[in-house]
Amino acid sequence: VNMFGSGESNGITWSATGDNPMGLGKPLSNSGFNIGSSSLQAYVNALEQSGVMKTLAEPTLTAVSGEKATFKVGGEYNIVSSQSITDPDITKGIPSKLTYQLDKVEYGIGLEFQPVVLSAGRISLKVRTAVSEPTTEGSA
Repeated sequence: VNMFGSGESNGITWSATGDNPMGLGKPLSNSGFNIGSSSLQAYVNALEQSGVMKTLAEPTLTAVSGEKATFKVGGEYNIVSSQSITDPDITKGIPSKLTYQLDKVEYGIGLEFQPVVLSAGRISLKVRTAVSEPTTEGSA
């Protein structure tokens, strides 16, 4: 969703107010972007109802100022990273043996938050996201 511009999708029209719609660098009370705002919640609900987005989780994270809090949802799968074959020992009747080395690969959504209390009523929040999914691209 492009919250920095304007547009329409599935009957929902949105537009940014001004050149800094999230109020970056301003206190939350003056930014036009309020955490817990009913208008933001209504916007998210409308996007979900029209099928534009889907809420996958609603975690609650707590962090100390300057410390990171993380949330991960997804899983992991095994991928063959190498294989080896042993020579047979015909005299002892031992056949060759094929061995695979497996690596675990994580997939899903990861969020990392780092809040810093600047002063009374002002918080700087760094958010880092990572999204990955299993794929067969590049497999033989």
